[in-house]
Amino acid sequence: MRKLAIIGWLLVFALVARAQELEPAKFLRFPALSPEGSKIAFSYLGDIWVAPAEGGMATRLTVHPAHDVRPRFSPDGKWIAFNSNREGNYDIYLMPSVGGKPKRLTFHSADDILGDWSPDGRWIVFSSNRDHRFLQLYLLDVETGYVRRLTNDETYLHSPTFSPDSRYIVFCRGGMSWWRKGYRGSANSEIWRMPIAIDGDQITVGKPERLTQYEGNDWFPMVAPNGTIYFVSDRDGVFNLWKMSGANEGKTEKVTNHTDRVLYPNISRDGQFIVYEHDFSIWLLPTKSGKPKRLTIYAPSDEQQNRLQRLTLTNQATEFALSPDGKQVAFVVRGEIFVVSADKGGEARRITDHPYRDFDIDWSPDNRKLAFISERDGNREVYIVDVQTRELKRLTNTPDAAESNPQWSPTGNYVAFVRGPFGRQLCWVDVNTGEEKVVVEAPLIGEFSWSPDGRWICFNRRDPANNVTDLYIVPWNGGEPINVTRQPYWNGSIVWTKDGKHIVFRSRRTDGNTDIFVLPLERPKEKLDEEERDEGRGTREEKKVREGEKKLPEVKIDFSDIHKRIRRLTATVFDEGSFAVTPDGKTVIFVASPVDQPEIWSIPIEGGSLTRLTSGVSASQLQFSPDGN
Repeated sequence: MRKLAIIGWLLVFALVARAQELEPAKFLRFPALSPEGSKIAFSYLGDIWVAPAEGGMATRLTVHPAHDVRPRFSPDGKWIAFNSNREGNYDIYLMPSVGGKPKRLTFHSADDILGDWSPDGRWIVFSSNRDHRFLQLYLLDVETGYVRRLTNDETYLHSPTFSPDSRYIVFCRGGMSWWRKGYRGSANSEIWRMPIAIDGDQITVGKPERLTQYEGNDWFPMVAPNGTIYFVSDRDGVFNLWKMSGANEGKTEKVTNHTDRVLYPNISRDGQFIVYEHDFSIWLLPTKSGKPKRLTIYAPSDEQQNRLQRLTLTNQATEFALSPDGKQVAFVVRGEIFVVSADKGGEARRITDHPYRDFDIDWSPDNRKLAFISERDGNREVYIVDVQTRELKRLTNTPDAAESNPQWSPTGNYVAFVRGPFGRQLCWVDVNTGEEKVVVEAPLIGEFSWSPDGRWICFNRRDPANNVTDLYIVPWNGGEPINVTRQPYWNGSIVWTKDGKHIVFRSRRTDGNTDIFVLPLERPKEKLDEEERDEGRGTREEKKVREGEKKLPEVKIDFSDIHKRIRRLTATVFDEGSFAVTPDGKTVIFVASPVDQPEIWSIPIEGGSLTRLTSGVSASQLQFSPDGN
């Protein structure tokens, strides 16, 4: 029995030990080698760490809540310079390579992005736009804090490094971001070098010389003691390490063959090793053998804050929607959907919970469900969710085209949306059967809105030939769209009045200002016989969409010279912003900023005097409760 008990305890200990096995750290950033190549400094969890160059257990050097990045060993290995935003922006700090209290070296409100140490350890070269429109190169005296600008270029200069003989600073010229894969053009990043002579406090720079002629992006230059320049380039489609013999780009050779990008490489002072980021890990490359190795680094750490936080948020909502009955407000915070009582407020109920973003929310007419867009399956698709049960249903599945702007039909049977890049299709899907219908197929469809009876859809579309954005009306089940604005300007922000008599929209057709316009859907004071009124309407399909409707208004549209009935509602000297129409369709309220002072105004839909409702309150996404109060 005693042997069995001992064996049992050993099994328990073995299981506990297995459960506590360390996992290699991921997302290690900005690696840098010590001068002799025996250690690697890097950023992880927002702090600076050091690990053996062959991998293994890392030691944490900084513990500040701020973001510490881009470590660089001094040439003698005794110090580490790094960037930190602990004072609000990224400054350069210095600390012993074994750890200790950091010393702040730069004190400007602009970001100072650390580049490299001079070979003698006296200077640090960095990039900043502290007194220039674009990032320029600067030299920092480590001991005195003296800063000298070295360049005055009309584009971005970044990623500077010293040549081992101190005769040059090699850097990148060009502003296109490294994540712009496959870019070709005039904003690409090129490798240049600039002669520099430092004699005591006397600093002299020469004329910069372009080293690479590739029309794509070359990044992160490093100079070996033998003059070989290593850099990152996507010359064959993927960002890999390349090298060239000094200034001779004709002798360019590919060094690594990864299928995904290489980032932030750093070379040891003796030129024997290069470290870099790839595939969420740090890799070590012996420059002689050219065979990279993924390093297994362990960085066990407590968490600086709880993974779950209970927050009281009074801002940061990116959108909201009032339910049709006015009793609930749905809103999006941090890519998740919440619902709260419109009257009482209080604690919001979380409706969605997923790492990917949920947005573009719209209430169903029965106040029970929300339609929205989510990226949770790798593409932007349309979903609906029950706000009580949180039951989720995916409505679309088009991996090759993203959806946007879902809107429920007034009957609650359909959700319409825009599909494809640059709005190629206006579609709807039956929420009960999954049936899909392409209502309009044309490029550059923007926004749209259902008519109050669900029989029409008004949308805007930009004509690529003349850059004009007009409003169109199309039957809900497809047909020929009719241009109802016919003006060579932008027209948008479509709102149907709830009585179905007008469409209110914004346009830039007058004096370059954005004003509010009203389109009456019928000719005023004119009697039309029933046959003329019904001309062009598909009665059978209309009955289908109207099944189950309750007190939905019948929208009657007379398309004869409809564009000539448009009235300018506001005629101010400033732009009108977000607006809403009262439920009775009689008044329009809107946001405007006459003199940098946001205000909310109202005006009768038939025209008349403006009335200021509020002043000094910034507002957007105006929405009325059902009672209009």
